[in-house]
Amino acid sequence: KKKQEDVLVLGGRDLVLEDLAAVLGDEPPRLELSSECRERCAASRAVVERVLSEGKTAYGGHPGFGQPAGPRIE
Repeated sequence: KKKQEDVLVLGGRDLVLEDLAAVLGDEPPRLELSSECRERCAASRAVVERVLSEGKTAYGGHPGFGQPAGPRIE
């Protein structure tokens, strides 16, 4: 049975190889987002929601080079 401390909090610090090994191990830790990370995600979503409510196009997952491709998704 897992112990209470078997939790990996994402967003609070840089991940290290030991974190990856733990996640890929036989008894991976529970993953949680830090409160700071949750706040940043909420703020990012609010920006996207505002852009969409204005009828503009919001892009995501762009690699930073070349032209965005693909159909518009409503």
